[in-house]
Amino acid sequence: MGDFLGRASVLEVEPGPINRVLAKIVKGLYYSDTGKVLPPDVQILVEYGAQQPGRLVSAPLDEAIRGAKRVDVGNGVVTYWRNTAKDDPTASLTWLKFYEDKLFLVCTFRQDTLEFTP
Repeated sequence: MGDFLGRASVLEVEPGPINRVLAKIVKGLYYSDTGKVLPPDVQILVEYGAQQPGRLVSAPLDEAIRGAKRVDVGNGVVTYWRNTAKDDPTASLTWLKFYEDKLFLVCTFRQDTLEFTP
């Protein structure tokens, strides 16, 4: 058979509605920061199961991670870390943590500004 590992709650959800809610939150944070609506050509990418911001190790993200501002809302209901690119506030990294448990990474960027080097 197999090993019994214990009981746990499992909740499977459709990513579409979650992505829409997270995108709206990030759009609202952008508006709160700039007083402007996020332009429609900005891409929004959601990553599930993201690690804690301080634990990510990546040279290109290091500055953004260290500079991310932590904000707690509702006594542990929502915590977020957010940072934007110095030269383009539409490029951002936002970690959203809900109920001290579920963590999501949401990135905003313009497709034409991405540069990949092999």
